[in-house]
Amino acid sequence: MPSIDLPIRTERLLLRRFEAGDLERFHAYQSLPETARFLLRPELSLTQAMEALGRYANFTFEKEGDWACLAIERAEQPGLIGEVVLKYGDVRSIAEHRPIGALKRHILVIVQNSDLVFLHWHPSRSD
Repeated sequence: MPSIDLPIRTERLLLRRFEAGDLERFHAYQSLPETARFLLRPELSLTQAMEALGRYANFTFEKEGDWACLAIERAEQPGLIGEVVLKYGDVRSIAEHRPIGALKRHILVIVQNSDLVFLHWHPSRSD
């Protein structure tokens, strides 16, 4: 069973659990049609953003199929700038959810570290 020791720090970024103080910035980008387009859903209202933030702040990451949405901020400049989603599962199971061609076209970054795989998925309008 993987564990996520938070926060995760790199030279330039900090990945952490969401906090109530993130709501204003979180809603600011989640309410944009330009953001929603890439998430394949409508933009979020303030109420929907509050609900999502609560789920993201209280995740469990213990078994296959669990996922965690982590807040991203710059290491030297506190404040939410985005999010990253981690999914607990076999990399091969990710490919089963998308055609191989789409998988090859849209995976931008895979960094494998032990049992934890970071996957950035960039969907297109045709997916």
